[in-house]
Amino acid sequence: MKNLLLLTDFSTSAKHAAVFAYSLAKQIKGRLMLCNTVIVPTDLSMAGLIVWPLPDTGELIKDSESELRNLKFSLEKHEHDEQLKPLLTIRSYPGTPVNVVREISETSEIDFIIMGSHGEGLSSLILGNHTRSLINELGAPLFIIPLSAKLKPINHIGFATEFNDPKADMQYVKQIAEFAKTIDADVFITHVCSEQECGDAFEKSVEKILLEICAEISYSKIQYKAVLNTKTKQGLEWLIDNNDIDLLVLIHRHQDFFERIIRHSLSSKLATDVVIPLLVYKNRVNTFPVS
Repeated sequence: MKNLLLLTDFSTSAKHAAVFAYSLAKQIKGRLMLCNTVIVPTDLSMAGLIVWPLPDTGELIKDSESELRNLKFSLEKHEHDEQLKPLLTIRSYPGTPVNVVREISETSEIDFIIMGSHGEGLSSLILGNHTRSLINELGAPLFIIPLSAKLKPINHIGFATEFNDPKADMQYVKQIAEFAKTIDADVFITHVCSEQECGDAFEKSVEKILLEICAEISYSKIQYKAVLNTKTKQGLEWLIDNNDIDLLVLIHRHQDFFERIIRHSLSSKLATDVVIPLLVYKNRVNTFPVS
């Protein structure tokens, strides 16, 4: 059974992500932990500075747990079939999101982390400090749910890649396919390239690797299609605009092509209007475990 961890600050965006997390937990028949990290203010004595009394950690944790119980109730109140209810637990910890998730990971296996976005566009989602730290320092894949994302079951998963290293990328496809298998979703692999790059020999090599993966995990709902476009950004916009895609999967690499596109195309739709949930995997050099 998969374990999902929702990080929430009780904002509108976070509550939206919580509904997504609950729906996903039902879809994969998994467990869901609702977690709030409490940032405890430090009382620094400085000459000439009047410091107002600050609430103690116990009171902050108590308030956090009360909010988490309310969130748990709101997610479960419309579910009348007890067999469909995923197991929900709540946890409130002092500290930063990265430190709290690391602490939870020491005693509980986390398969996916889920959080809402607090900015507009892909640039804020991928390049934000908390998001980057969660991806770089922790191993679990991260779901990022834009406030504009429609909340519906995941039936079609899109994975866009440059395919500079097809065999390495296919190891991620294997992980994505394992996840897709649990929810009976299609995996749509997109390679944005020119006609010269996407030749018959290249497509045959990719299809061969895909067939091997399908046979290895006994799952056939994986498709590959080269999108003929000399502009990677425009090809990715096409993928996002495709109404059949419910989830976009990215691989986070240092200075990868997504970051290059974001940094130089902030006026593009890709950077300013992401309307579907994202699933971000951390790039692992020479290590590709299957969930």
